[in-house]
Amino acid sequence: MTGETTYFGENGYLVERLTNGLATKVSQEIDLATIEQAAAQYVSGQLALADAVKQLAKAGCQAWTANLKRNVIDFSGDEGKILASVKF
Repeated sequence: MTGETTYFGENGYLVERLTNGLATKVSQEIDLATIEQAAAQYVSGQLALADAVKQLAKAGCQAWTANLKRNVIDFSGDEGKILASVKF
């Protein structure tokens, strides 16, 4: 499985969904501590996208969604279960 990026417009509706193109396999094992750390580092700009994708995928994170109304990014695993949320 590869990750994907989803963009929403100002009204909260889906605008565009893109695969990240890195063909990173997502682990079936969830490592919440690693997901929370990598998510925080990515959102704060301390971690590049390619490195974030690798770390998040290795920790079992399958996708993330930015909510522009709430200024939060939700990082989720299998079946969309939210594993971590980071404000931006």
